[in-house]
Amino acid sequence: MMTDEGAALRALPKLFELWQLTDEQAAALLGVTEEIWIKLQSGDHDGLLIAADIWKRADALCRIHAALRVILMQPRCNNWVHRPNKASMFAGETALKFMIEGGWPAIERVRRYLDAELTS
Repeated sequence: MMTDEGAALRALPKLFELWQLTDEQAAALLGVTEEIWIKLQSGDHDGLLIAADIWKRADALCRIHAALRVILMQPRCNNWVHRPNKASMFAGETALKFMIEGGWPAIERVRRYLDAELTS
């Protein structure tokens, strides 16, 4: 994980903007309501109990983006999550749909998949 857990949360609004996600999609990736996402996005964390699952997801999503920046050139690294993917685990669907529908296990699978691409 990132050494500063808050760094991942602070990076997410910019990352999700680069990925052109809706608030609904961003919230679904983090496993929170849109209301909580909007508070996180604004930096208003006061009074929010941020679960370990959110920290894990934020860190993994940042790592996914970092891997994409190495593997693909701009703007492909930013729109990769929206493009149908031929890799067997995606079954022709987008990585975004795969991660939203599969939650944390799917996000972690995508992170591991991209880490393997970096080393191959």
